[in-house]
Amino acid sequence: MSTTETYNLKYMLNSKSAFRICCLFSAFFQLITYLDYVFYAVTFVVFIWGIYLTAKSIFINGAFKKTEYSSLILAMIVLSGATVIANITSPPLSTLITVSTAIINIVYLFLFFCDIKTDVNIIRKEIYIISIGLVYITSACAVIGLILLIIFHRAIWIGDRSFIIYENRFKGLYINPNPMAFASVTGILSCLILRCKGFLLKTGKKPIRIRWFLFAFGLNGLALMLSVSNSGILLLSCFVFGILCYILFAGNSFKSFFTIVKKTLLFLICCAVALFSLLTIRAGVNFSSGVLLSGEPMISRELLAPTTEQYNSELQTDDGLITFEHINTTFDSGRLKLYSKALTSISQTPVFGVGYGNILYNGWLKTGKLFDYHNGYLTLAASNGIVFFVVFVIFGLLLAKRMTTVVFKLKLQSSKSVLPFLMCFIYGYCVYACVEPTMLFYPSYQVMFFWWILGCAFALVRNYEKDFNNQPSLKE
Repeated sequence: MSTTETYNLKYMLNSKSAFRICCLFSAFFQLITYLDYVFYAVTFVVFIWGIYLTAKSIFINGAFKKTEYSSLILAMIVLSGATVIANITSPPLSTLITVSTAIINIVYLFLFFCDIKTDVNIIRKEIYIISIGLVYITSACAVIGLILLIIFHRAIWIGDRSFIIYENRFKGLYINPNPMAFASVTGILSCLILRCKGFLLKTGKKPIRIRWFLFAFGLNGLALMLSVSNSGILLLSCFVFGILCYILFAGNSFKSFFTIVKKTLLFLICCAVALFSLLTIRAGVNFSSGVLLSGEPMISRELLAPTTEQYNSELQTDDGLITFEHINTTFDSGRLKLYSKALTSISQTPVFGVGYGNILYNGWLKTGKLFDYHNGYLTLAASNGIVFFVVFVIFGLLLAKRMTTVVFKLKLQSSKSVLPFLMCFIYGYCVYACVEPTMLFYPSYQVMFFWWILGCAFALVRNYEKDFNNQPSLKE
């Protein structure tokens, strides 16, 4: 190996940006049926790399001394350790999971958030690489899934796992409709990022052509609608509401009480129209798709006849047609029962929690499945206790205040920034976490993407704060 190759390899191994890119894409492929087995192992290896970078960052580079909010971050790390000690008598596997998730949390806090303080140009390049990659990958997955749906009109079974349809909902190549919906929203976000001219000017790249933008945007939107994922629609709706709020209120929007009232009413009307439009589009797309697929498929149904167990898991109509309707008759999809269990757990061990390992382990013993409360906040409180949860909320509120202040100032001088999109996604995700187990603990695409977006947003926030102090012309 030449000196140059050795240097490049050493540079890559010590590059936090390279780690985040590899980690995000390996986590994304965990969402693809059968590829998930391979990429669980890949993500494990990548996280070993992340642990090395975190240890180097803390013990060699003295990251704690340079880290903002270090006291809150240290408190969360100490409380995570206290949770492990408090539940040390748990079964060994449960304890191992709790320790592992505590380490994962430290990697998220440092490599995805705190230590994203490199040259802001590197961060912009990283945002561009991941965004362009997601646009291509999510669009390709949507195209392949939709083509298979048109050809087969039903689920394709390979072994004990299916493609295309799950519980009367479109999932394409993904393991489940809900992860596909989340991936589609990140694809939509990436499309918008790649049309931000001010941001792209700084990266030396050109915006994607409008026809490719519309193609990718439309594909991801169609996949989202056919997934019939309420959590996915919630995330997209909150993202849209955030953009509307930014458009109406950023800048000189608080000149008088009358102006505030007028814009608030306009905001509420716009949100109602946007939500009604999204739900109407989803209903129309799902009904039209069901009608189109009511004819004979290109491949005979008899050749695709599944076992009784497999057919029941598809849960189509009696005549075997896909209608793209949610099979859950209750609005909460059974989540309220899970929330009740979470509150019971919190009341029994309020200080240090039961440990995330016990939640998974006991759930597996009772149901044979990976169990969770489907609420990121309740999961935090049940796993690590109320004290940890309060510290985490304070940490989040401080970040929200700082980011919102900078973004709303930004409207005065720039309308071509990617930062408002990142902020709106972050706030949308915080609402999304109320119905999905996606805040900490998981080495999953959803959690990684959130912490990566948060880290990138604050890298740009810090840069803008310097610009505000120096009063130059502000452009992304």
